[in-house]
Amino acid sequence: MGEAGLLVPLKSQNIQNICVFKIRRAGLLFVILRAGRLGRRCQGEATAMKRIIACIALCIILLVGCSGLDSDHFPYRMKGLNSFVYDKNGQEYFAGYTEASYFSRKDGLAGCASQAYALANAKHLSDWGYVCCTVTSSSSCATKVR
Repeated sequence: MGEAGLLVPLKSQNIQNICVFKIRRAGLLFVILRAGRLGRRCQGEATAMKRIIACIALCIILLVGCSGLDSDHFPYRMKGLNSFVYDKNGQEYFAGYTEASYFSRKDGLAGCASQAYALANAKHLSDWGYVCCTVTSSSSCATKVR
């Protein structure tokens, strides 16, 4: 995995050595310098440093690598919502686009509904329904969420 606990002598009054930790994780090399007074202390700190680096890497992967859907079928990387209105004859009308992210999806759904309502009033539709589609970078209707 890597070399840990290499001692580098340092000429100083207060610091007797520096622990140099070289840790390889996911193709990256992390080099961490840690000042210490006792040489044996570096060996115990190497395991702790590896755990810290592994936890940080795991958090980054979980936060950045999300590309799926949640339990309500919202894509984590959604950019907005397209609103479509259908009348009783099955005619489809595009009501508009609401910019929204995964974190502002509730506000986006409210905007989608208001666009559909405004279009239905403008077209004087009495019997109608609407659908909100999530928009991602790869699809204009990735999932229908309403």
